Amino acid sequence: MKIKIDLLKLAIAKDGNLQKIENVINENENKSDKSLDWLYNTNCQEGEYINYPNIFNDTELKEVSAKDIKSDYKHNYTVIYKGVELGVIQWEKYGIGNSHAYFKFNNKVLYCTDWLLYKQAFKDLKLTIDYISKIDLAVDTYANITNSYFKIISNKNNQIIINGRIIKDRDKLLHSPYFITYGTLNNPIKEHTIYLETIDKSIIMRGYNKSNEISNNSNKDYIFNPTQYYGDIWRCEVSINSKQLNKHEYENTTPIEFLSKLEDNNFRVHLFKKYLSKLFRYSSKNKKRKTFITI
Repeated sequence: MKIKIDLLKLAIAKDGNLQKIENVINENENKSDKSLDWLYNTNCQEGEYINYPNIFNDTELKEVSAKDIKSDYKHNYTVIYKGVELGVIQWEKYGIGNSHAYFKFNNKVLYCTDWLLYKQAFKDLKLTIDYISKIDLAVDTYANITNSYFKIISNKNNQIIINGRIIKDRDKLLHSPYFITYGTLNNPIKEHTIYLETIDKSIIMRGYNKSNEISNNSNKDYIFNPTQYYGDIWRCEVSINSKQLNKHEYENTTPIEFLSKLEDNNFRVHLFKKYLSKLFRYSSKNKKRKTFITI
């Protein structure tokens, strides 16, 4: 089964190389004098100015509005390698500052091999990856995730384990998982989205109807075209943050080596099963424990 990367965010060392990038950007901004360019350049009309691009070999940094991407960082730049928009790099958080910059991949490039171009772009920019800040892994299936969960827990012969704890009291009020319901006026609870998470939210699982999301909201038809399927496609996403990754993944590897492993679907399957199992498992009468997605 194919495990997809839906989100990938990297922590970048805020070192001398990042300062050099900022210096180049500042120099180019100083060249772009709105009041004078039109006087010295015949291609400019009165009031216009030349926008000097921030070029680093084959990689360009193009400023993006913080408002447009809902960012609370002072510096926000799209990283473009040979015309491919790889993602956005941000640094210097308002009111706090930060010891790292962060690079978040464009969702679209994660669904093809373009995301691997970060290697050349980061080489051009001389960026150093300190750690993986967050990763979302996803699987798409015809199986209704929430219905599968309801079916499993309703079977009294199943031993249920949530966040590593066996739930012995079937009348105990559970705060995880929780559900968000969607529907119509005639059927207000037509559909459920399920959320499972650790207490510190370092691992979060979401199960929802991906076909509906793509058709109605996200314009992400590059993921798949819902009209090409005979039924709804459900998605199970597992989000893993740096706390879990630092604790379990870097003992014998570096962030660069981890990213190289991430290119292999077998490794992604391993990660997905490993962290989903930390959230939810079940077993019945001496059978091997398993989770509600079979991969």
